[in-house]
Amino acid sequence: MGSRRRLADSFRCAADGVVHALRTQRNMRVHFALAVAALVAALLFQLSTVELALVFVSISFVIAAELFNTAVEAVVDLVSPQYHPLARIAKDTAAAAVLLAAINALVVGYFVFLGKIDPWMLRGLQELRRDPVYVTFIALGLTMAVGFIGKSRHRVYNYFQGGMPSIHAAVAFCLATAIGYITWNGMATLLAFVLAGLVAQSRVEGGIHTLGEVVAGAVLGVAVAAVLFSLIQG
Repeated sequence: MGSRRRLADSFRCAADGVVHALRTQRNMRVHFALAVAALVAALLFQLSTVELALVFVSISFVIAAELFNTAVEAVVDLVSPQYHPLARIAKDTAAAAVLLAAINALVVGYFVFLGKIDPWMLRGLQELRRDPVYVTFIALGLTMAVGFIGKSRHRVYNYFQGGMPSIHAAVAFCLATAIGYITWNGMATLLAFVLAGLVAQSRVEGGIHTLGEVVAGAVLGVAVAAVLFSLIQG
């Protein structure tokens, strides 16, 4: 139980770090916006599994570098509030790591997306109908990105526990909606939404989220999945 609690605390602290960087660092907000754009582009273009993996790795690389940069800046400001040449070197080096990660993402994006641009790229949408798992992953990525952006607008003590919206509820209802579109089976869809509802209920009963935060998360998850699947299957 103790190790399980420590693991949960680690996830909560990590989520707090992401949201803090989103709320305080303009570059992080830019990175998240570009990540959302890249995920949308991945949906529109017919990417292979390897290409999609490269996009996800590049997004993670950039965001991780920006998080390290934010951490370095905070530590340097704490240790050396006055100007010092070594403090400047530490900050400049951390910023260089972010720049390198961003350049890597641009290079990956160039090679992945350039060959996909043609007047008939919408034909790829027809092929995506045969790969609903692909669309589900895109929906989950967008749901979490929008959820973290929403949390960054609210000052709460623990961003993984509390805040608008509930990301747990958003992910659960996003998956339930995806199951409905993939299976078109009433019973499977009903069970999926019941499980999602139980996830939402546990967040409220545990005092982690308010009812409004859970409802907002549920609406977010359903909306993102429904829009993406409707675009593909429409």
